[in-house]
Amino acid sequence: MHGNRFYSLDVLRGFAALSVVLGHFVVDGVTSVAGVIPQASQLSAVWNFSFIYAVDFFLVLSGFILTHSYFHRMELSFKDFTLRRFLRLYPLHFVTLMATIALYLVFDLGLEKEALLLHLLFIHNIGFGPDGLPLNVPAWTISIEFWLNVALFAVLLFIRPTNLLKRAGFLVVAALCFALVFKVVGHLDANSQHFKGVVNLGLVRCLGAFILGILTYELYIKCRDWRPAPLVTFGAIATFFAIILFMPGHVALGFVVPFVFTAVVLVGACAEAQTHWLSRYLVWLGNISFAVYLVHNPILRLFRETDLTKSVTTGIGFVVVTCLVAGLLYRYFERPFYIWSLRKTALLRSSDTAPRRSVGATTETTAA
Repeated sequence: MHGNRFYSLDVLRGFAALSVVLGHFVVDGVTSVAGVIPQASQLSAVWNFSFIYAVDFFLVLSGFILTHSYFHRMELSFKDFTLRRFLRLYPLHFVTLMATIALYLVFDLGLEKEALLLHLLFIHNIGFGPDGLPLNVPAWTISIEFWLNVALFAVLLFIRPTNLLKRAGFLVVAALCFALVFKVVGHLDANSQHFKGVVNLGLVRCLGAFILGILTYELYIKCRDWRPAPLVTFGAIATFFAIILFMPGHVALGFVVPFVFTAVVLVGACAEAQTHWLSRYLVWLGNISFAVYLVHNPILRLFRETDLTKSVTTGIGFVVVTCLVAGLLYRYFERPFYIWSLRKTALLRSSDTAPRRSVGATTETTAA
């Protein structure tokens, strides 16, 4: 770790966001326009929804980073923490939602008023409304992350995993979350499905992964002086890419993935000193990952409605456009607006304005 940031983990978050972008292009872009063309069929066979695991990486990483930034010392009040998380997550959600609404109106795609209201109130996909992922699809994890952050901050004010028994209790809760998803869905790709018509399984899935992130940081505190051998670090990185690129998406074995990601995050954090020289050159991927995650769906919608997804080769242009727009959003809106809003609410900390520092983790990450 350098300063207040894990550069190597930010880089992995950036690659995870790109995997979602490419995955949605193949599955929701090319294969949804005038049937499946041969190129898309071949790509879909290889991809096989592996990018869905990026969500679980985002949440494990988010639990880890937020524990490092807030939960480990609990220096902020509940009110201040809630406001900081809202200011971090909602503004970009709102901007990309407005872009999505504009596209729905321009192309007459049938705007659902109930879905619009839930998105505006930031309570979409937490148990209200019917099954489905309307409007800006990846945003399903953003409201979940916010409300999970708030709820877990409240819980950690009273119960923190400071000893073996409490950590075991947290681990049991995470395991039960995944067990419920397995019982109802049979695979890890839970997002808008409901259990008994009330409990949103996407929220349950994200809760399990987020708790694992908290526990990973507690483990990191115990072994942060460990320096993994280069082969171990390489193995962790290779495992990460193997999962988000080639792991079959809708299989029961996928429930192992969040636990594997805890090891990847732990090794990445402990290996920060060895990988820092390379990570700093790629960290821009982490910087724009939240914007990439939220803005790529409106851009994909625009590509689809203007028949720009009929060839896999346009996927390159789609990725380039997404990264350029995300970069502009990060530089001229996301980052400056967050700092400005913290100043206005007197919540600014010295680490928020330091050069090249992180503005906080998110799922940013995070959705398939």
